[in-house]
Amino acid sequence: MRYLPVFFVWLVALSQLAKADDMTIAEINRQVWQPFVQSYAESDGDLHASLYSQDIVRVSRGEVITGSAYIESMRRYVNGLHAQGGRIIQFRFNERSHSEDTAYESGVFRLMRSDGRAMYGAFTVVLKKTDGQWKLSFDRDERTDKAAWDSAQPMEPILTPVN
Repeated sequence: MRYLPVFFVWLVALSQLAKADDMTIAEINRQVWQPFVQSYAESDGDLHASLYSQDIVRVSRGEVITGSAYIESMRRYVNGLHAQGGRIIQFRFNERSHSEDTAYESGVFRLMRSDGRAMYGAFTVVLKKTDGQWKLSFDRDERTDKAAWDSAQPMEPILTPVN
């Protein structure tokens, strides 16, 4: 019986940690992933560019692109989506780990074209929190297929554009 109070203190501590974890995930969603989805839906390259830290590292097909070169290429790409008929991007997360100011996330995304065709990718990102704002600081993705999307076990619902 004397261990019962210790158990309750431990249980309360765990629930507080879970609440803090949920709050951090919600903050990352609000500051990074929801604007990311919105930037694609609205072809808003400026919004998209604002999601990256100035020292972003992008790894793609054996190439490393950093900083403003990558940010500007993404700004142009997202701005150009409207002319291509637009894109809707959705995410499913497989892993989301974080400390107070650094987060690691991985999962899959689906990029829907205006003609209904889809492209699938697997992503890995690192986010850094500076001055209260989460920013993408490392970004890597690779193509995958619908089976990877279908078999993903998201840690939360798919993020979709807010209308």
